[in-house]
Amino acid sequence: MSIKRKRNLSATIALLPTWFAAVVVFIGTMAWSIRLSFTNSTLFPSSTYVGFAQYSKLFASAKWLASLQNVLIFGVLYVAGCLVLGFLLAAALDRKIRFESAFRTIFLYPYAMS
Repeated sequence: MSIKRKRNLSATIALLPTWFAAVVVFIGTMAWSIRLSFTNSTLFPSSTYVGFAQYSKLFASAKWLASLQNVLIFGVLYVAGCLVLGFLLAAALDRKIRFESAFRTIFLYPYAMS
């Protein structure tokens, strides 16, 4: 086995517990949330199984449909606005201007530090 392959194998073995913990936490919390969604639980042990009653009540609610519509519209407009603003800033930074290096340093320094 080559040195590079041994190094990759040891790195993979070292990362396995972290990956395992992340997957268990992710799947565990997702399974717990799905389980709770089919009960009338308020996060305490006393809960009864209600099936899809919660979901049918949710989809019948006009407020939920309005909020879903608002979130979708806001999401699309926000992403579009960020793309346009980012493009305009990138185009402005690419132009040859006086004190270009100072301007780039002042503008990009917070990004580099975060």
